[in-house]
Amino acid sequence: MIVEQIWTGNSGRNFFYMIACSETGEAVAIDPIEPDKCLAAAKDKGWDITRVFNTHEHGDHIAGNDEMIAATGAKLIGPYNAGNRIPGIDEGVREGDHVKLGKTVDFEVIETPGHTPIHISLFGHSDEPHLLCGDTVFNAGVGHCHTGDPNVLYATFRDKISKLPDATRIYPGHNYSVQPVSTLQQEREGNPFLHCEDESSFVRYRMVEHDQLRGSPYGPIQDSPC
Repeated sequence: MIVEQIWTGNSGRNFFYMIACSETGEAVAIDPIEPDKCLAAAKDKGWDITRVFNTHEHGDHIAGNDEMIAATGAKLIGPYNAGNRIPGIDEGVREGDHVKLGKTVDFEVIETPGHTPIHISLFGHSDEPHLLCGDTVFNAGVGHCHTGDPNVLYATFRDKISKLPDATRIYPGHNYSVQPVSTLQQEREGNPFLHCEDESSFVRYRMVEHDQLRGSPYGPIQDSPC
């Protein structure tokens, strides 16, 4: 299995991803906001994009769907409860489902709401586990909750993210940090949201203090701000 992180360079500082089977060349494009870049990268590597996967419904993650599907004939996978928030989903997935591709790609779906109510992530079980987490976890940060719920996001971190292996590589949907990829161990050490003592301090820091105190690029913190 091959994970390809693609930097858009747009004003939103988006990443999108392609995951490819190393044996068959089948690939899934994850939140491919810039179809031209995605298609060019796939052509360069000889990959066949057969799936498009959306982590959530925001425009900077789904706007490339139609063009990607028109060019490749790929099937669209997204949250089972997306409704009309993500048009044209062929396969809705939920907690515990698996996204499989070729002979080597096998991701478990984890429901990670908070940034939005329907947000999902993909967890790859391997010797080097990895989490493609959209806007749930950033390197040294987390997604905003303008259309979500910070209490729900806290529960996602408490009940799901924190239970993943330390070696899990974190692949975020945006690059607001000093490094494009981190591990969960690095996030435990340097992400301020993983230092909050309880739900109320997490919510207060996310909704009030964070945007007042921090500017990007984010770096690891030394002491808890919560």
